[in-house]
Amino acid sequence: MTTQRRDLIAGAVFAALAIGFYRYATLLPSRPDRPVALNPGFYPGLLGLLLGVLALVQIGQALARIRRERGSTAPTDPAVAALPPVWKHRRALETFAITVGLLVLYPFVLRTIGFVPTGVVFLGLLFWRLSPGARSRADVALLVGATAGLTALTFVVFRLILRIPFPAGTLFR
Repeated sequence: MTTQRRDLIAGAVFAALAIGFYRYATLLPSRPDRPVALNPGFYPGLLGLLLGVLALVQIGQALARIRRERGSTAPTDPAVAALPPVWKHRRALETFAITVGLLVLYPFVLRTIGFVPTGVVFLGLLFWRLSPGARSRADVALLVGATAGLTALTFVVFRLILRIPFPAGTLFR
């Protein structure tokens, strides 16, 4: 199976998931006395729309590549053909497994120790894992600053401006 066909199939699957996501979001109850952004279906619906747009972009790019290849008699770029599958790289597989593991553990740890400590640990581990290279003091300072800054920004926007309470955790009640 060619890369273009895989991209078409993946795009179609993502589009179907986007439709399902959006449909599910429309079934969630809404409160007319509240702003639209505070209704439970707003963010899942927004994610469904975003996923749908990205799926259409992926399908469009795959179709454009297919059209280009059919129009030219030149062989596929050897540099692109020589790229190994992503799962052959151990670091890529480890990063994927760590990300999925963190996403699965996040709600359980969130209930136990609360939003702020969980957010800092979660974002810190993801930033550290997704930023390869040397670990100089400047790199560590940037990772710590980005983690603390993003956690603080999330807290300020959702807790202080929108007044949405975050879980405090059972350990800190």
